[in-house]
Amino acid sequence: MELHALGLNYSHDGSFDIRRPNGSGDNLLLIFKSSAVVRLHGREYSVSPDSAILYKKGTEQIYRACKGFYINHWLHFDCDDMLTRDYSLPYDTIFMLSDAEKTEDILSTISRLSLSESGRREDYIELMLRMLLIRLGEEYSLSKSGQPPRKRSHYADALERLRADIYSSPSGSRNIADMAKTLSVSPSHFQYLYTSRFGVSCYEDILCARMKNAEYYLLSTDMTVKNIAAVCGYENDVHFMRQFKRRYNMTPSQFRLKNKK
Repeated sequence: MELHALGLNYSHDGSFDIRRPNGSGDNLLLIFKSSAVVRLHGREYSVSPDSAILYKKGTEQIYRACKGFYINHWLHFDCDDMLTRDYSLPYDTIFMLSDAEKTEDILSTISRLSLSESGRREDYIELMLRMLLIRLGEEYSLSKSGQPPRKRSHYADALERLRADIYSSPSGSRNIADMAKTLSVSPSHFQYLYTSRFGVSCYEDILCARMKNAEYYLLSTDMTVKNIAAVCGYENDVHFMRQFKRRYNMTPSQFRLKNKK
């Protein structure tokens, strides 16, 4: 098994529309975090948040937003078809996740491993991909048994929009009090809701989004570290460099020198 790319909580506006008549060239797992419309086997289906589909390589991929926004997780990878059969997970079939957070925990772990400096990183990622397929196979079996999915909190959509905004606009200025107001809850209750929903604190997600943004600028531009700190939402480069080194065990300049091609 081989991981190609992974995205968590990617957000788009209501015009989002993907059309790949010949697929994406690999297997694609989609987990919808907002309502969407999927065209499959010549028919259109309305899907609910926390629905999933595993597209087989070469299968037509057509899906779009059906509200004013669209959010999903996606994972591109190669996999022996025998594995999906062994784990009772069908291709090209929409099914509901009974407990999406458990699947998202595995995806988050894979995302963190993809940034690891470990020499066994690929082995760890393959193990987690296998665990993901096992988990999805269990979820598919539960969906076929008629067991109802866990009820979504009425805060779920708002929390997912906030998280998607954090990752799509990591340089934005945010504070807990303002985000709590969007849910009409206290800051402490907001933090409880956020952590309960995603398994990490809002602060950790903001930091993670900023670091991913910093990675992009370090590796794809010649911007100075000071300017990168500014576009990533930091008031000064000292704070940025301190957080970066704590996360990667190297300075931004060392990271750029080691990884830039």
